[in-house]
Amino acid sequence: MTNAIRTAPRPRRPAAWKAVRLIPLTELSRSGRILGGMVMTSVQVLLFYWLWNAAYAARDTVADMDVANVVTYSTVAILFSRVRWNARAYSDDNVSHLVRSGSILYWFVRPLPAHRFHRLRATGEMVMGGSFALAGLVIATLAGLASPPSSAAVAAVFLTSALLGQVIAYYLATLVDLLCFWLTANNSVTLMYNFVHDLMSGVFVPVFFFPGWLATLSSVLPFQAIISTPLSFYIGRTDLSSAPHQLSVQLAWCVCLGLLVRVIWWFASRRLEIQGG
Repeated sequence: MTNAIRTAPRPRRPAAWKAVRLIPLTELSRSGRILGGMVMTSVQVLLFYWLWNAAYAARDTVADMDVANVVTYSTVAILFSRVRWNARAYSDDNVSHLVRSGSILYWFVRPLPAHRFHRLRATGEMVMGGSFALAGLVIATLAGLASPPSSAAVAAVFLTSALLGQVIAYYLATLVDLLCFWLTANNSVTLMYNFVHDLMSGVFVPVFFFPGWLATLSSVLPFQAIISTPLSFYIGRTDLSSAPHQLSVQLAWCVCLGLLVRVIWWFASRRLEIQGG
C-alpha cells in the first residue's frame, strides 16, 4: 500500500486588483476632505455660472455659443477636471511625498511592479472621482446649471471620450510624478502643470474662445483631448460624424503617452535614491 503524498497548498498571492480600493477607502475615511472638495467645486461652478451670465448680458452669442451652452460646458468641465484633483492635491500618499520620505522603496520590493501598482491605485481614484462627477452632473442638471445631452448617442460618445481623456490626464500627471525621481521635490512643477492643464484643456475658458495662436498651440498638445474634446460632443459643437476621428486621436495620445510613461518608469527604477527612511 502506498500513501498518497500530500503537499502543502501553495500560498495564495494577494489579488492585484485590490490595489484599486486603496485610494477610495483612504479618501472615504476622511469625510472632511471630501466635503471640502465638494464645497470648493460647488463654489467654482456657481462663480463661473455668474461670470458667464454677466459676460453674455449684452449679447446673445459669442463664437456661435449662447450662454446656456457655455454655462453647461463650464459646469461639466469643472466637474470632470476634478476627477483626480482631490487626492492629487492633498494626499500624503502621492509619489513625491513617498520619494522624500523614502517609503517609495516598498513599491519596488513588492511582487506587484511599481508601475502597475500606481496604475491600479489611479484606476480606483478615477472610478471614485468619476462617480462623484456624474452625481454632480445630475445635481447640476436638476438645478438648471447644466443641460443634459441631446441624445443617448451623444451621451455614449461623451462618456467614451471623457474616459479616454481621463487616461490621457493620468499619463500626463504620472510624467509629472516621475520627475521627483530626479528632482526629489516637484511641488512647483505640479502647481505649474495643474495651471497648464486647466488652461490648455479648456477648463478656465473653452478652447474655441482662444486667440488663433493659442488655439493652434492647444491643438498640437494632448491637453485639449482631456476636456475640450468630450465637452464639444456634449454641447453639440462637434458633430457625431467626427467621433471616429476624434476618438482615434485620443486613443493615439493614450498609446504614445503610455509607452513614454513605461519607459520613464524603467529609468526611474534604476536611479532610486532614498532621502528619508
